[in-house]
Amino acid sequence: MRKTLVIVPLALATSMACRSGAGNRPTDNDDRPPIIVTNGSMHFDDGDPSDNSKWKDWVQANGNSPKQWTQKYPTGPGVSSFTVTIAGGQNCPASTTMVFAVALEYTPKSGTKSLVTVQRVQWSGGGNKLEPWVTAPSDMTATPGGSAPSRLVYDTAGGYISNITLTTSGSPISCSFPAGSTDVKITIQPVK
Repeated sequence: MRKTLVIVPLALATSMACRSGAGNRPTDNDDRPPIIVTNGSMHFDDGDPSDNSKWKDWVQANGNSPKQWTQKYPTGPGVSSFTVTIAGGQNCPASTTMVFAVALEYTPKSGTKSLVTVQRVQWSGGGNKLEPWVTAPSDMTATPGGSAPSRLVYDTAGGYISNITLTTSGSPISCSFPAGSTDVKITIQPVK
């Protein structure tokens, strides 16, 4: 009789947990879209062009500053880290998990190099959870999504991504890109 009393409450508790969603949480990457960075003028696309179901628009993050942007996704989950995939770099790892910040060195056609970052920031406008922010030293412009993902553009005069540094729990990972290369594609996937 005691075995039955122990098993029945345990089965009932498991059933209730599954109904509430606690027992079947997703284990995949975040349901946020990836941030895809490409060369030219530095472009930040908010989503994979082949998966429009996850596209989000960019929204100015901090007091409507055109230097800081985040995904327009107030109900989205917090971000614990990023998985970063790099194509077109010299001696770059193909994919790196557990990345906490990404620093992109940008070399314009003329002028001085600058640093644009993608990092997790906790702010009240995002419900006090960590959200991905793109921050640049000068204004970025956003184009809303439609037939393509929403796009942030840094330096409309053109240039190229010259270096990337990934902040991980270990040593930073850094690699460079050839001058003027057009095949650079960096995918930054937020992870729950």
